[in-house]
Amino acid sequence: MLGILVDLIRVPRAELRGVTVDDIARYAFHKAIMQSGSVIVLEPKPGVKVTPLQCSKVASRLSQVLGLPIAFKFDKLEYYERMRLLQKNVYFIAGDNMYLPNLILTAQSPKKVAKKLSSAAQYLILHHLQKDSMEGLSVSEISELVPYSYVSVAKAVEVLEDLSLCKCKKDSSRSKRIYFEKAGREYWDLVRQYLVSPVKKICYCDRIVGVECPKAGISALAEYSLLAEDNQKTVAVYDIDFKDIEFEGMNDFDGPIEVEVWKYPHIAISCDIVDKLSLYLSLDANQDPRVEKENNNMFDGVWKKMN
Repeated sequence: MLGILVDLIRVPRAELRGVTVDDIARYAFHKAIMQSGSVIVLEPKPGVKVTPLQCSKVASRLSQVLGLPIAFKFDKLEYYERMRLLQKNVYFIAGDNMYLPNLILTAQSPKKVAKKLSSAAQYLILHHLQKDSMEGLSVSEISELVPYSYVSVAKAVEVLEDLSLCKCKKDSSRSKRIYFEKAGREYWDLVRQYLVSPVKKICYCDRIVGVECPKAGISALAEYSLLAEDNQKTVAVYDIDFKDIEFEGMNDFDGPIEVEVWKYPHIAISCDIVDKLSLYLSLDANQDPRVEKENNNMFDGVWKKMN
């Protein structure tokens, strides 16, 4: 079984976002690199004693935080100790003994390759093109720039890799870093076939209580162009935040405020208007000649500003 392990490396502190200080004090965090996947390996520090029940609870909690399976490393285990860990379905490595059943199965199965962008992956692309370049950054460094967790960013980067929209290399500390072969408009042309409208659904209301939402749709385009603003105001709300916002007179038919529910968060280039490339995608199907003209002019202006 040990033959499937390729490497065992210490996890940098920067990649342990969300892990409690107590866990860091009790365990050394390693990553086991396997044939087609990874596992976080916790090694109790000297003097730390853990029971199988504690191992089970810690593994369940940290696997949610770090997005990877959790195993424990021991110098040696008595037969009864191994049996108790097995009963709790705790993954472990102890000398020549190993219990990683699902991971071995995963290592033997082909990895599923993404065929379309996730919402987080599209967000990274548009953020990279318009706000902060992610060239050469690690997953941990990217997660400091965007409103996504380390795990979500790691998964989004995997999607970009699968679609050949970026390349990743490991640095001397074994951290994965992201690189792009094209930039600016050339990169947009490469990714355009995968990009979709950020709008998940549209609803209407009379008033939004206590929250300022960024302008979207025609309201945003009017800010970026010579187009006159409609009487009906349009705003964007991230899908995850939608349930926490109080809307008066919410309905699916009409109202003074049109609410676009977006698949990803607002890219805060301007605090009160959605970003231009997301706006362009949201209006791409609009057949009003005036809207189409100003939308294209705004889009062309994005690249002129970069040159």
